[in-house]
Amino acid sequence: MAIDHAMGAEAGSSEATVSHRCGHCGEDFASRNALFKHLAAKCDPLAAKVKEGKERILFTLGYLGSRYRCSALQNERDEEAMNSVEGALLSALPAAGGPSRPNVLGVARAVRTDRGCHAAESAILLTLRPCVLNSEELRRALRSSEVRLLGPPRSLTLMEKPEANIFGKIYAPRRKSFTVHIPYFALITSSEHERWSTSDPATGGVWFGPVPEDCTSERVHAMLAEQQLVPHEVILEPGRGHVQVKMAEGEAQKALTRLQGLRWQNQLLSAAPLNEALAKFEVHRRVRRALKELKGGPNARKGLRSYHNFMSPAPAPGDASAMRALLHCSAMGLQMQQRRGIWTSEDWTAVHFCATDFGPQQVRRMAGALVATSRGSEAMSYIARCFEPSPMNVPAVPAETISLDSFELGPVETDWRPAAQVDMKEAAAMKQDIEQRVRTEALEPWKDFLRSLDLGATRRSAQQRLSSAAERGDVLGARAAVADGARVDGRNEYGQSATFLAALTGAAELISFLASENADLNLCDNAGISPWEAAALRGHRGVLEAFSTWGATGAADSEERRTPSTSTAATEASCALTVIPRQCEHPGAGTTVVDDAVAEEILERLDELWRRLPLAPKEKASPTDRCYFDDVSGWLTGALDRAISVAALPDASSAVSRVRFLIYPEPGGCLPAHVDLPRTDKKGLRTTYTFLLYLSDCSSGGETTFLEALESDRELAASGGVMPGERRTLARVSPRRNRLLLMPHACPHLAAPIIHAPKVLVRGEVLPPTCMPHSSAVTVAPEPVQQDASSQLVELGDGVHSCWLDEKIDFERRTNVRCVWFSAHIG
Repeated sequence: MAIDHAMGAEAGSSEATVSHRCGHCGEDFASRNALFKHLAAKCDPLAAKVKEGKERILFTLGYLGSRYRCSALQNERDEEAMNSVEGALLSALPAAGGPSRPNVLGVARAVRTDRGCHAAESAILLTLRPCVLNSEELRRALRSSEVRLLGPPRSLTLMEKPEANIFGKIYAPRRKSFTVHIPYFALITSSEHERWSTSDPATGGVWFGPVPEDCTSERVHAMLAEQQLVPHEVILEPGRGHVQVKMAEGEAQKALTRLQGLRWQNQLLSAAPLNEALAKFEVHRRVRRALKELKGGPNARKGLRSYHNFMSPAPAPGDASAMRALLHCSAMGLQMQQRRGIWTSEDWTAVHFCATDFGPQQVRRMAGALVATSRGSEAMSYIARCFEPSPMNVPAVPAETISLDSFELGPVETDWRPAAQVDMKEAAAMKQDIEQRVRTEALEPWKDFLRSLDLGATRRSAQQRLSSAAERGDVLGARAAVADGARVDGRNEYGQSATFLAALTGAAELISFLASENADLNLCDNAGISPWEAAALRGHRGVLEAFSTWGATGAADSEERRTPSTSTAATEASCALTVIPRQCEHPGAGTTVVDDAVAEEILERLDELWRRLPLAPKEKASPTDRCYFDDVSGWLTGALDRAISVAALPDASSAVSRVRFLIYPEPGGCLPAHVDLPRTDKKGLRTTYTFLLYLSDCSSGGETTFLEALESDRELAASGGVMPGERRTLARVSPRRNRLLLMPHACPHLAAPIIHAPKVLVRGEVLPPTCMPHSSAVTVAPEPVQQDASSQLVELGDGVHSCWLDEKIDFERRTNVRCVWFSAHIG
């Protein structure tokens, strides 16, 4: 360190004087602190950092969040599967002269965002070992990511006060602002879409703004004359900030071209066809009304309200975590929008929400309530009911459409951006990039969200009660659910209406009630089976007579009704591999693979089926597409039951008829560590195993990976989660076409990132034998046996790796073949 200490006594003085001298320039300082500040500012930044041993560095950044799981740092395994924003920043530090991730001493963020959400500006404070970061190198290292620096990294240790004090509590902003980008087609009713899409947008004249409050009609006429435009009428309402000009159609087209982007009255004008502007105003009146309701109604008072129905997981009504105040909400004005073409299908607007804090998914659900009421899926009173104690279903809009717009730190009237040296041009470019990304990536998720509204997402509890009553044949329960708002033609994820479920059950009286409520008795499920066919497959003559009475007709035999002669026969080469032996003290004990599980005819039928099934709307950002199928005719479950018998598991007998197709359409798709949840059938029997039937090969990547279990996993098991932390890999199974994987629900596992897309599989549940008691949902394990310990995975078969010793059984020849397997000790 370039520091000299000089001691001396002035002539005639009895006290020694200590000076602190810079070894570079020779300047003396009265204290060590003064010397270190000098070194940091001029001569030797590294020497200044040696004293502290650590420093806090502020990073201001923006990011396109659609490729990130969240903005909070995760464990190393999850970071490898899908990065967080903080993880991407930490990964880039070494290239800029910073430490590797393990040497980062602390991380604090201003605002955390959900998976897929963007941020126009954000701030992260890292506590690091002393280092000198190269800003340009860091920018270069971040180029391959979607994270961008909005300013240079700034050391709080070297930052002058009071600027440094602004970031003392960076984790507690006093205000957060989120923007929700919404396409206009999500805010208009079907009749409005039909009416406004067919009208000529140029008819009527032109609208333009902004104009100052003191603007007069005479000024407008003078400006139009300068642009050689001839108006029929000028409508200028004081304080509105815009002008309506009625013109002939040809003049309106010319006015749009000349007024758009014109600088007038020190403002850049934005122009739109008058008919289009008036229609948008009509939509915005509904939006503003919904925003007022979200803030507390027309007579809103300052104070906290219970946002329990807007949060996930939902706290109790009035719980401290649910009590919040919406500080501000507004809709984007027309002059801020960019016209793209046919506005009912191509233009977007936005709403803004500001609060001190937001609960999990609160912004997404507030926007969901706004959209549901604006487009007429629910009455405006629906928003007020969401604040009442009773549970309400409030759907969340797509995460890809949300962006953290801004946040405020420090005392009121203090702007943190100059202290952080934020490049405002870079920040403005970040907002433009987010808007562009939203328009391209959020379009399909928005369509999925609107389909979910059409399926009754806002009335899910009532809809579920109607479906449950239909499955039981409960007429009184169905009446109560319909009275509470359930739609008689609402369908579940399998495409089954209450009429369809009643037909399967054989509830003829319920069919008559639904018909009296104007239900569509011919609504088919996802696979194209009609309620009449469903009743015929189950032999319910009373239901068929009820359909005949109410005018429902039987459809022609569908593809699903055919029962192939070889459907239930497994291939002769079917064999099982035990991945986790049942003797092990692990929640995945009994995990088994059956190769060549079903006949080729079944695979071909499944290939054709998943391609024509409708994709389910996504309620959250997910790497998978899903479609749902109920095997009403039994052609699939019969084949699966035979394959399950090959595994010879005493607590696994038959497949549940309701299954899901999971499609990973893009490389990199993965799922983090989790456990599966059991299901219960009508008789109260709980499923014991999850099955995966792979329909595609993955030569590399995409493995189902089985993990070490931790004692604390029980705390999150009920929600399908596992406790965070590092875990050993105990086994993994690669996707192979016609491979059936059976695993107990409680087994911790993940889906590794795929490399070759798509990855397609059928997922479902397995029931135990009906003779087993209700408690049979827990795997029945034999007495433990001695195992040879090893820390390495050994390949047991093509793409099947495990660390346990057990048997490989060829069930067609009924011979046992002993394999040399290894096991790892589970602590």
